[in-house]
Amino acid sequence: MVSVLTARVEELEHDREKESKEFVVLEERVKSTENESYYLRKRVNLLETQQAISMSNQTRANRAANAYSGTTAFYYYLDQPITNPSEENTIKFDKIILNEGDAYDPSTGKFTCKTAGVYVFIWSMGEVAHGDVYTQLKKGGDTVGWMITGDTLYATSSTKSAILRLNVSETVYVKISYFESAPTIWEKQTSFCGFLLG
Repeated sequence: MVSVLTARVEELEHDREKESKEFVVLEERVKSTENESYYLRKRVNLLETQQAISMSNQTRANRAANAYSGTTAFYYYLDQPITNPSEENTIKFDKIILNEGDAYDPSTGKFTCKTAGVYVFIWSMGEVAHGDVYTQLKKGGDTVGWMITGDTLYATSSTKSAILRLNVSETVYVKISYFESAPTIWEKQTSFCGFLLG
């Protein structure tokens, strides 16, 4: 009888030791799982933050692109009078009032289309009582507008406009085509502007 009980005790102690070891293994697995879960949560948070930043940057880029594509307008006038104009001379309007879209270059006097569409252009010429000035609005090498300004007795000014369809990279500018006597171009009355029709 004693031997049976002893065997039973030993069996129970063996089972308890085995269960204790299994419990330790389970505890370690639980801790490992918790650690993995913690690092996975951190990784998910990091990826979500990066995605939010990327989407925010893309939204700003899209807004900037849309703002640019919808806003093309410029307005310049002469800063100094032209006392000795020459024929076939492109007028370089160099005093900026507005240049949204940065399509007009005062160093060349030319507007270069960046967004295809229909544009309105207006140019004005002033002359200080010394003769006549003939100007043309040019689209690339083609003349699309004409204007005469001047008088030998009185200071005068004239304004003309044109509506043009432009493709990307096409240029528009104002050119002196002819003059009589010795005209002086009146700077503050001489301007060039244009804008993209919405």
